[in-house]
Amino acid sequence: MKILFSTKYCLLIIIIALCMIFTNSCSEKELSKEELLIAQVDSFAYYYYNWRFKDAMPYCTSTSEKWLKYASSNVHDVDIDTLRNQTEGASCEIEDVEINDNTNTATVKITVKNFLQMDTIGTSCHMINEGSFTLQAIYINRNWKIRMEGLPQNEKQNHD
Repeated sequence: MKILFSTKYCLLIIIIALCMIFTNSCSEKELSKEELLIAQVDSFAYYYYNWRFKDAMPYCTSTSEKWLKYASSNVHDVDIDTLRNQTEGASCEIEDVEINDNTNTATVKITVKNFLQMDTIGTSCHMINEGSFTLQAIYINRNWKIRMEGLPQNEKQNHD
């Protein structure tokens, strides 16, 4: 007995296969709030501590954007040359995460290595081997955003 595959039959098989693939890809595990927070903080920190302030903006609240604009307005030609001459960029490690489900806020402690620290206005930046920072975040529309009330301050007393 011969089975002939008509064009309609083949098309139906293709549609069913695509639906199965689509269904399986949609049922992938959704990130938990903490996993999402860690991913957002990691992305923000990468961009912020490598002085890519425009790229860091999507990870911040709208009220935090003024601080990124302020930081970018204080970058001078000497700072840009220093950034270009770096052999490797800044890196970030998440040290501690505390989520307050009642207020939809979080506090994240991070360690940043090999970054350029802005100094006072009018002076050039300097290299820091390691610093500690605490970032605040808020859960808005099923996404975490960094909430800045100023520029992040290095909590380590001894600047390398």
